[in-house]
Amino acid sequence: GRATSPVLHDDLLILQIDLGKPDIGRSHMVALRVETGETAWEIDRPVQGSWTTPIIIEASGRAELITSAKPWVIAYDPPTGEEYWRVRCIEGDSAPSPIYANGHIFVANIYAELTAIRPGGSGDVTETHVSWSSSGRLPDITSPLSNGELVWTLATNGLLSCYDAADGALIWTEALGARFRTSPSLIGDDVLLISEAGEAIIFAAERAYRQVGWGSFGEPVYSCPAFAHGRAYVRGEQHVFCLEER
Repeated sequence: GRATSPVLHDDLLILQIDLGKPDIGRSHMVALRVETGETAWEIDRPVQGSWTTPIIIEASGRAELITSAKPWVIAYDPPTGEEYWRVRCIEGDSAPSPIYANGHIFVANIYAELTAIRPGGSGDVTETHVSWSSSGRLPDITSPLSNGELVWTLATNGLLSCYDAADGALIWTEALGARFRTSPSLIGDDVLLISEAGEAIIFAAERAYRQVGWGSFGEPVYSCPAFAHGRAYVRGEQHVFCLEER
């Protein structure tokens, strides 16, 4: 099935639909006009089926639509679907989505590596735009997180890892003793994790693990929280929770 989320850019709704193996030609991406549903563009993608959600970044004076699925991280022009560049660095079935912080795109996936990519360029930039790659117990579902100085990854089995964003050096790991499908979220100077059991763990975004908060939603949580207007929204198995600072 499909698990990618739609992405808005100006008057376009962009959907990444990666299906099957690259050689069967079913992976594609489509942009629809928001007001009418008319197809603005549609392109084929030379990738394996994935569950990743694309992101749109601003780099070197242009918008780049960043996608990740075996074997490529590919950047496109959002208004036209024209390919800008690609990097070969993804292995395995892909669910963790790309992120962007402090001038680098970070991608991670089980059976691959945590990779830092500089945007920009043209064509295959695997040899020129990869700043570093780092191995470890990487996630198969959750997306990485970065504040520009540090990068965190969270494996489904609860192994939390912290890397230096400058060079990919592993700084620390922490076994949390719970299972996770929800990606970590940065809230000010802290990081929020929510386990499958609905337990919320908050730790400081620092170079050593330091837990600063804990709570429970009282029911399973499998989705990532959303943030708007100073509030967090969490969809549990039976309820939607709204949280704000008091």
